[in-house]
Amino acid sequence: MSDAESLARLLEQHNVSIALFQEAKPEKLKALPIKSWQKHCEAGLCIASKLPFEIERAVSRNIFQGYGNFAQFYRISLADNSFLIANVHFETPRSALESVLKLGPNSAAMRILQQDRALQATIISEWAQAETLPFIIAGDFNMPVLSPIYQQYFSMLGNALSEKSQHVVKYTKFTRWHGIRIDHQLYRGALSPLSAEVFNLPGADHRPVLVRWSN
Repeated sequence: MSDAESLARLLEQHNVSIALFQEAKPEKLKALPIKSWQKHCEAGLCIASKLPFEIERAVSRNIFQGYGNFAQFYRISLADNSFLIANVHFETPRSALESVLKLGPNSAAMRILQQDRALQATIISEWAQAETLPFIIAGDFNMPVLSPIYQQYFSMLGNALSEKSQHVVKYTKFTRWHGIRIDHQLYRGALSPLSAEVFNLPGADHRPVLVRWSN
């Protein structure tokens, strides 16, 4: 969100109704020239929406000795119906990967990190299993679809980019070593993706994912 004007043009160009952000600052959200939208930002997770929404709850990283929230839940109103959105930002495995690449892996730290990531996935998965309303889980999962954690906790859900991508290559993050898709929009219930695209946005370390939905 370093370039608010470019982001606002992208939202307008594609007639976006709901935008979710991770690792975002409230002042950046306020700088977006979309005055009529409802906005909310808390502990790194933000939403801007043309549709009215209610804040359900958040899950803090405090239980993982971290800062901010790793999940924020919203109830979106749409005509006579409503659906839920979970804006998520899972723990990154970057430190563990870098320690391996530097040939100095810390086995204990890597094990704790993996346990934290699995616990975060458990919390979101159990929320999904308990919900009866249609929902979307979107954001930075920091894991590809073939990772063991994703396969165990999320493979039973629909994945818009896997099903409806407009691209052959669907990378959402580029590191010094390779490109990878670690951002997803998952769903269940009376929602179905019509199309899914990945865009390039200057100043962002992840590429934005745009999904068009029908209900």
